[in-house]
Amino acid sequence: MDSLMNRYDAFIFDWDGTIQSLRTILMINEALKSIGRDTRSALEGGRRQRRNYSDLNLKRLIEIEEVDNSVMSYVLDAVLWVSRPKLRNDVQETLKYLSSNGKKVVVFSNANRRRLLKEMKILGISKYIDVIVSARDLRAPKPNPSGLNAAIRISGVRKSRCVYIGDMVTDIMAARSAKIASCAIAGGFDRYEVLGRERPDYLYHSMEEFLRRGLGKRG
Repeated sequence: MDSLMNRYDAFIFDWDGTIQSLRTILMINEALKSIGRDTRSALEGGRRQRRNYSDLNLKRLIEIEEVDNSVMSYVLDAVLWVSRPKLRNDVQETLKYLSSNGKKVVVFSNANRRRLLKEMKILGISKYIDVIVSARDLRAPKPNPSGLNAAIRISGVRKSRCVYIGDMVTDIMAARSAKIASCAIAGGFDRYEVLGRERPDYLYHSMEEFLRRGLGKRG
């Protein structure tokens, strides 16, 4: 199969579960469940929240709620702000390989921009990232394609030369809505089989497989 390096000039990545390891998120999920129950009780006196936060995984909460101006979104920010981020295996090598070969590396996420900048600095990967777009800034969470379209415009790359890489079904849907290629990498939130049912343009079991088989890096 032709390497993705020959097909695309801009590689747009999701953040939580795709670049950052989901392990950190899952570790605090149980704590957030109890916080969510307390938060729902507090919210009953103000704006009604129908969603059962204690029954949702944290990554799903991030995807659904982080652009909303709710108490829960600030709880998510606070917890993730103080947690120590960790890269998924082979992410740094992947970003370095793309950057050193003249590719645009873009991050588009539902996550708060300040958190993204902080975690990139801690992880030591800021030098590989060309563009950062937060769905919160646009108040348009995935699968709304507005953020992807903004990232594409800023990158200056034609849509036909862009691919969006994520770990969730909503990432595939966002890419499809933006009319760009979608690439799903399992090992984050959604399982390989779940991602496959959404029929992304490319599907890999891990970041290592994406790097070796998808990008064609040898050695």
